[in-house]
Amino acid sequence: MTAGRLDRDTVLAALRPEDVLSTYQIQGRRQGDELRTGVCPACGPRTRRDAVSINVVTGRWRCLPHGCSGALLELIAGVNQLDIRRDFPRVLEMAAAIAGVTPDADPAEARRVLERRAAEERAAEEARARRQESAMRTAGCVWKDLRRLHPEGQRYLAIARGLDADELITRDLVRFGDAGDVYVALWSSGGEVRNVVRRCLRGDAKVLGWPACPTSGTLVGCVGGIGRGTTVVIAEGVIDTLTACLAWPDAVVLGAHGAAEMPTIAKVAAPRVAQLGGELFICAHNDPPRKDGQPGVGQERGDEAMAIAIEAGLVSTDAAGEPVARVHAVDFGPHKDLNDSYRAGWRPALQRRAA
Repeated sequence: MTAGRLDRDTVLAALRPEDVLSTYQIQGRRQGDELRTGVCPACGPRTRRDAVSINVVTGRWRCLPHGCSGALLELIAGVNQLDIRRDFPRVLEMAAAIAGVTPDADPAEARRVLERRAAEERAAEEARARRQESAMRTAGCVWKDLRRLHPEGQRYLAIARGLDADELITRDLVRFGDAGDVYVALWSSGGEVRNVVRRCLRGDAKVLGWPACPTSGTLVGCVGGIGRGTTVVIAEGVIDTLTACLAWPDAVVLGAHGAAEMPTIAKVAAPRVAQLGGELFICAHNDPPRKDGQPGVGQERGDEAMAIAIEAGLVSTDAAGEPVARVHAVDFGPHKDLNDSYRAGWRPALQRRAA
């Protein structure tokens, strides 16, 4: 088989997601059209077994913590440690072998298959949007029905996480499930519940959202709450978000449901903070570097959020030409995240003195 004679569309028309998953023995937890697994084609094994989402109908995939994504050809390239651009002929040859396509396959038939598949994908996307809309309505009802108090959940926040559970409860920032799991709401910019996210006290999974609900949005606070001169904090995850609420009691805290959402939140929040004369703090997890020496996911996404904030105008110059920063990357020192640092005695006033 000569890779240069293969027609890309013909290969893609015959390439089925289930055949690719079977070939590379990619397994995970199936939920509707989505397979959740723990190995990312781009960045390798993740600590969470459900960190990577693969659509078994379209073949599109996304690493939720890291934000990398692609389709079937990118998946094949990643699994084989190939570069999709540099090694494209080889990737296409591998895809053709999986699909059973030879160089003399009929391109016209391939186009018909692709058109039919595109129609099926549009129908699937419309169905997914309807499911998501229904799931968001359910999430809003779930949030209203959650318990305001739970001894086990309160003990977890106070003892395991060093947080003032009474303060969080009084401000209605946290609620509890029947087993004591800690819940926070994920809000739209307009203040509507889009998801409910829980920190599990038991089991392998640490943080779970409501099935079929979006991950985009902000935990605890909403962008619409940013006013003139407001201090805004972007934090990652349930516990760091709740910690930020106590560390900056007068701030609007915008929690990211995963590191990959931090730049997305910054894109929406930073221009508003700049326009209204506020101040922005970015609390990215101090994750260890990756095997290739690149920064950890938390630091990488935090750096992206910082770049977006700077571009939005949160760093300027004074009359003497000196830089004036209204955006700050919080330094946790030897600690891995905001909560660890907070329990060790860190407070925002120390950050300002260090700056």
